[in-house]
Amino acid sequence: MLNDDCGYLGEGDLSINMPANTTAQRHHAMLHRAFQQAVKRRIIPTNPCLQADRPKSVPFIGSYYNAEKLKTLLNCVEGDPIRLVIMLAAYYGLRRSEVLGLKWLAVDFTAKTVSIRHKILEEETKCGVVLKGYDVMKTKSSYCTIPLIPHIEEELLAEQAGQEEMRTVMRGAYDKKYSEYIYVDALGGLITLQYVRSHFQVILKENGLRKIRLP
Repeated sequence: MLNDDCGYLGEGDLSINMPANTTAQRHHAMLHRAFQQAVKRRIIPTNPCLQADRPKSVPFIGSYYNAEKLKTLLNCVEGDPIRLVIMLAAYYGLRRSEVLGLKWLAVDFTAKTVSIRHKILEEETKCGVVLKGYDVMKTKSSYCTIPLIPHIEEELLAEQAGQEEMRTVMRGAYDKKYSEYIYVDALGGLITLQYVRSHFQVILKENGLRKIRLP
């Protein structure tokens, strides 16, 4: 399933010590709104953001792991908490939000298919960052049904058995609120996109692997 041309895990260094282009655009928009409110309240005479050009969109250009490097990576994450995320990204090209949003009902072990219909996103609130699930995907092509390949099926069945065992052992300490989701932590809670992102970089660094990023 992994060939030299498949590239779902891509390198992400476009700049050094600079925020991502989309992040810079969000910061510009946020500051523009804040200063505009200050102008309306007559705190300042003019909006200084009017003198600053909005950061232009720059297309992302990445490089990818080939089959040999992907196999090395998968060997390095044996038993790791985010192994399943990495596998689904590598085999199917799923985004982190799509992997974390997968539910058990989306997997048809009889028909051997997996349906992508849900995602998990992080949102800023007054109480901090919270995780929210959405049935609205990024693009129309994101809604899809993909084949359940044998290797992934084995991993999912092992994950399912492991969760059932933890529910039995931990009893009341196990969070059943997210039991419909495939990807949860040892106590049943949802895992954040930020954790996956940062932990993935730790894995690469500890194993001397070239820096790439999960989609």
